[in-house]
Amino acid sequence: MIMRIAYAVSVAVLAVAACAAAADVVPADVQLQIVQNVVKLDRNFDARRGVSVGIVYQRGFPESVGVKDGLYAALAASNVPAQMIEADRLDSLRRRLADTSATVIYVAPLRAIAVSEITAVTRQRSIRTVTAVPEYVDLGVAVGISLRKKRPLILINLEAARSEGSAFSSQLLALSEIIGPLR
Repeated sequence: MIMRIAYAVSVAVLAVAACAAAADVVPADVQLQIVQNVVKLDRNFDARRGVSVGIVYQRGFPESVGVKDGLYAALAASNVPAQMIEADRLDSLRRRLADTSATVIYVAPLRAIAVSEITAVTRQRSIRTVTAVPEYVDLGVAVGISLRKKRPLILINLEAARSEGSAFSSQLLALSEIIGPLR
């Protein structure tokens, strides 16, 4: 009986923790506004091409699909062109990234796909990368969007951003947390 109660309590704690973690994500419409402003503060971004977002996600991973759906709704409401890029198989992901017309790639939460596979292609094509998964910034995504004290925080992997061709203004860098070496 005690084991069942302990099990029930642990399941309840995990459920509450999962709900709390989900609540600690910057809303998709706010993420989109941040992405649009970050791009404006990138001196090397070709503003004539405009912002179009490719969302890399995994169909079989509910968290990834939920992020994709939320961001897609925000993009549609703002009339920003969007492309869905499934990351279920590595070979098709590489092909879709090589063929995309997106100027920004948003990396949703993924399983079994290395972030480095995505960033290798985006760096070759000078496509900017963004995510709301802070760990992905450490792994080579250029810009992350997180929360600190319930406020949005911009994370910038300066080395990754430069590899993609970005040259961020000092104003943006002053407002952001820099991840990795400052070279």
